[in-house]
Amino acid sequence: MGFLDKLTNTISSTGKGVEQKAKQVSGTVKLNSQIKELSESIQEYMRQVGELYYKKQEGVSDDPDIQELFEKIRNSEAEIAEAGKQIDTLKGICRCKNCGAEMRITDNFCMMCGTKREDDSQMLEQTTVDAEAVVTDLSEEEEAEEAAEEEQTAQEQTEEEKKEIQEQTVDAEGKENGEERQASEKEEEGIDPSEFEIG
Repeated sequence: MGFLDKLTNTISSTGKGVEQKAKQVSGTVKLNSQIKELSESIQEYMRQVGELYYKKQEGVSDDPDIQELFEKIRNSEAEIAEAGKQIDTLKGICRCKNCGAEMRITDNFCMMCGTKREDDSQMLEQTTVDAEAVVTDLSEEEEAEEAAEEEQTAQEQTEEEKKEIQEQTVDAEGKENGEERQASEKEEEGIDPSEFEIG
């Protein structure tokens, strides 16, 4: 077999190897993608199973672990509802006690069902109180951010001062070394440096 035949066979086998490797990589990518999609589907099915179980077993299951989780869910739902009420209050709106429709606190009747709004003074007072609480919270957060910024600025200034001192020290040392070198050179040349001193 000649040299050209061997070269042709080598190129051919190399090409087949590269093609095979490419197919393996492509197949691996597709399978990994499929595994990821199936895993995500399982997670969604598990979520749905948990939701169905919660709805059917709430107040029924005697399992203490399950009851603890149910209690956490109820507490979280209550906190969400309370936060929603606070948002409505800050926006100056309330919910109709009859149909749940959104109302402005200045509306006397619900636009959806006509039910009279209640607790005018309490609603207005609560709006003021909640707004003040939010402002206070924001002020505390802003103060904390300002304190952190000031501390960072002070640290940066300290670092800059240290850097300047180091640079000045290096410059002074360099200048001193230069003067010593000049004096040494003059001494080597037989020149007395005191002759050049003024005064």
